[in-house]
Formats: sequence, structure tokens, C-alpha cells
Amino acid sequence: MVSDLIIVILALSAGIAGGFWTPILAWLSSTEPFNAKKFMQGLMTCIGAGLGCGIVALQAPPTDGAIALTIFWFFIFFASSGIDYTRNKVGSMTRTAQTEVIKNE
Repeated sequence: MVSDLIIVILALSAGIAGGFWTPILAWLSSTEPFNAKKFMQGLMTCIGAGLGCGIVALQAPPTDGAIALTIFWFFIFFASSGIDYTRNKVGSMTRTAQTEVIKNE
């Protein structure tokens, strides 16, 4: 059986990997130069997501063996990517709504 510490470390690693994935894809799809601040915001969001998933993994770790743990970490990777994507979209929607309110005043 995998120790609790290894489960948390691998969950955090999967969250960080997802955190790197989303900003890199966003940067490659845009024409803007690399912005370290945006990259670090995404990374910090996903570190939090990975840590949260690691804590959840401690409470109810998959018991079906290595395949279940691998699938679990795979989903953490994509969950942290989704959290960062959602944070970006909600932020841009909020900025757009605030700009429209200011223009209408």
C-alpha cells in the first residue's frame, strides 16, 4: 500500500503539473509575450487545488491499487487545469461587467 505522504506528494505534483499546463497552453495560443505574473497566478491556483485534492486523498484514498491511484492523479491533473481555466474566465467576465457598468454611468 502507498503511504499517505506519497499520496499527498503525488497529488500535489499532479496539481502543479496541471498548473503548468494551462498557462503554457494559454501563452502559446496568444500573441502576447510571456507574462510571469499570469503564469504564477495560474500556478499558485493549481498548487492550492493539488493540495486540496491531496487532503481529500488522505481522507478516502483509492484502495484498488496502483491503477486506481494513477487514474486519481490523472483526474487531479485535469481538475487543477479546469480550476485555473474557470478562475481566468470568471475574472475576465467580472472585468467585462465592471467595464460596462462604468461606461454606462
